Amino acid sequence: MQRTRSGLKMLLLTACLSVALLIGLGGSVFADETRYSAADTTLEKDFKMDTNLTTPAEKFTFTFVPVKVNEDAASSTNMPVQYTKTLTYTSVDPTTTTITGDTKIVYEQLKGTEGATRSETDGKLLPSLGVTEGTQFTHAGVYVYTVTETSTSDSAPDNGTVTSSKAKYTMRVYVDNSTVTGSVNGLIISGVTIQNDLDDNGTAVENTPKVDPTTSETKKQSAFVFTNTFTKSQTLDIQKTVTGNNGDKSREFPFTTTLTLPSTNSATTSYTAEIWKDGAKVTGSTDVIFNSTSSPAYTNTYQLKDGEYLHFSALPVGTTYTVTENLTGNTAFSNYKATATVQYDNKTAIAATGTDATPATGASITVNQTGDGTTAAKTAVGETAANKTIVTNEYQTVTVTGLFIDNLPYILMIAVPLMAFGFYMASKKKKGARS
Repeated sequence: MQRTRSGLKMLLLTACLSVALLIGLGGSVFADETRYSAADTTLEKDFKMDTNLTTPAEKFTFTFVPVKVNEDAASSTNMPVQYTKTLTYTSVDPTTTTITGDTKIVYEQLKGTEGATRSETDGKLLPSLGVTEGTQFTHAGVYVYTVTETSTSDSAPDNGTVTSSKAKYTMRVYVDNSTVTGSVNGLIISGVTIQNDLDDNGTAVENTPKVDPTTSETKKQSAFVFTNTFTKSQTLDIQKTVTGNNGDKSREFPFTTTLTLPSTNSATTSYTAEIWKDGAKVTGSTDVIFNSTSSPAYTNTYQLKDGEYLHFSALPVGTTYTVTENLTGNTAFSNYKATATVQYDNKTAIAATGTDATPATGASITVNQTGDGTTAAKTAVGETAANKTIVTNEYQTVTVTGLFIDNLPYILMIAVPLMAFGFYMASKKKKGARS
């Protein structure tokens, strides 16, 4: 029995030591040793923005800082020195564009030892093999670099804002001694690994995982990626017009507006609008605040007279909105018929369509249009000025038919004596004829 207990203790001790050994060696035993093809290794720039925005002309620069080769600190003689690469965007979206919901991502790439796949003009992503110290890989070893985005050519293109990427990667280039076909100076690049240290916000990535940096005919995008977001603000006006011979231009009409912000928008808690007329704020008018905490979010009510408009001086491009004029059930508006036109992105104004946007006389109108803004109305904030919805209320004058009942007593006062006189004359004539 004693012997059995001793054996169990020994077995447990052995198990504990084995677990400890595995934990201690875990970094090497379970490490991901996958190396990726140098030719297919790709640095990708994702330029993210709302689909209502045009890609601005922009240039992004990436810096490769040498850290070490094997265990030796980097120097100008033992590894290629610090270098930069640049990717350039034009104002025309390339075919390398993906769209998800209201967001588009335009991406450019730098590819390993094959040079740029698109607009990069400084050559390939990796230094070459050779005999020139400071610019080429001249001997075998594991070369380690950190890679960051260090500049953009314009932080406010087209009056917008570009949020820079704060991502950081560690790049390891494996150079082996070899005499195989394709080797240079007795060397080949046997592979590359990319480790993600910081995300685009500059936050440390848990466990600094390796990522797949390759692209191919079927795998179009790389995980070795830096993402920048482009945003822009523009104006929006919601205007009231009263027409009709008897339309009351001094009357206030009740409105409700709801904003839906684009996915690329930062967490802004409120937006302020003012009541304007003739290009200036109406004296004594109260600002209208659209808060994220309201229910529904970014919703508020207000009133407009003829010629007045709710003016937003800066809303994120891509914001969509719904405008409702609340007339139903209010007898003061029973003779007004509402219609609306919508102008998007400085294009020609288009009449709003649909049941809610073409109500009967005296009924509420709701304008929420999802067209393209060119052939069909679109209630969204475009990237140029003149984003506007105009709600027009035409007073329907009632056509008078029949007799005015108020005049009936006077009509009877005239008609009754005339009728009596007529009967009298007819009776007198009849008597005369008999005699």
